[in-house]
Amino acid sequence: MEKRRLTDEAELRRIYEASPLALVFFKVKGKEKYPWLISQGFCDLLGHDRESIANELASGQNEVPCENGKPRSVHVTIKGKKRKFLAQSQVLEFNGQGYLIVDYVEGETNEANRQTEALVDRLETIPGQIYKGNLWDAVFRSKDIGVFWKDTKRRFLGVNQRFLDYYGLQLDDVLGKTDDDMAWNEQTEAFRKAEEEVLHGQPARSWGTTIAKGRSQTIVAYRAPLYSEEQIVGLAGFFIDVSERQDKIDELEKEALQDSLTSLRNRWALDHDFIDRFAGKKIVAMIIDIDLFKLINDNYGHRFGDETLKTVSQAIRDVYGDEHCYRYGGDEFLVICDYVPESELRRRDQVIRQDLLQSNILGIIVDIHISGGYTWGRPENLQAFWSLVNTADKFLYRSKENGRNQITGGPFFDKK
Repeated sequence: MEKRRLTDEAELRRIYEASPLALVFFKVKGKEKYPWLISQGFCDLLGHDRESIANELASGQNEVPCENGKPRSVHVTIKGKKRKFLAQSQVLEFNGQGYLIVDYVEGETNEANRQTEALVDRLETIPGQIYKGNLWDAVFRSKDIGVFWKDTKRRFLGVNQRFLDYYGLQLDDVLGKTDDDMAWNEQTEAFRKAEEEVLHGQPARSWGTTIAKGRSQTIVAYRAPLYSEEQIVGLAGFFIDVSERQDKIDELEKEALQDSLTSLRNRWALDHDFIDRFAGKKIVAMIIDIDLFKLINDNYGHRFGDETLKTVSQAIRDVYGDEHCYRYGGDEFLVICDYVPESELRRRDQVIRQDLLQSNILGIIVDIHISGGYTWGRPENLQAFWSLVNTADKFLYRSKENGRNQITGGPFFDKK
């Protein structure tokens, strides 16, 4: 596969210059001598300036083995003022040019290593094999964490093996591409916005779904800006798969928002549903109450009462559909649906009433009667929505005051 040139050398150098890691670069071009590009992080770690390090690297003590004129991954020893570093390399190639990235692995303790050890000690657990002094290597090689870094145009400059394995790709499939090019994120706009925020200096976390190996998976991604001389030159981040956890969350959320007896959504689901489905729409709110339900419980027992609630809930959902019906509390049910004329509401009410006559509850034939109150309007916010529901509740009590077994309603007027 032909190598794609990602960026010019200066831009690539700025990206890695901003890295919090200790890195060394060298450029490969044909059989020419390898000039090293040395990051400030590496200088700080060794305690030498760039010129001293460059002279040591050029002295021949750390020649890089090559195969067919190209460098291969190696381990080298580099001397610092206080310690020696056993470094390992990863070779990335772009359009015939290569960049060797070297990060320290282990050595005698210095301040940088003590800081790393302190960080490791504060962490109870991190996926992957962690040994002190090599936190980055552990994260980068993790089988659970996908690592990536990008330029200011959101193009991939590199990823770890976990990233490639997760999506079933090769490195060349990713380099130089954006998430938009790959078309793997299902919440494209949300992920794009998150990265734009990062490139304006704001770290971001995104939770969404991505297509990996043909399957929709849930991931959480963390990103942070990379700086050089107080200028943002790119971003770095990682993601973890939380699909199994999301399934559990979805199950718990369903349980929390669903009435266990009738399987209807409960009143706690209303806030969520208003934002997703009802905001700004002209809708009808209707509250339905079982007439004299307390007497039913007293005369026939609570099991009979539960079966009555299930029978009424089924009659309502048969007319309005699951997505519009809620158990509002006790023996009250709430219907939220798109606006229809009053004549249609009353027609549907008659269908429900007929269905409840001669109901068979635990082998006993009974007539179940209901009362209702309804209103309609266009609530623009959650406060107005609850005012709409409360208005329907007031019409319900008017039906009860007028003798029950009927519905009453009228338009909603939002009193702001």
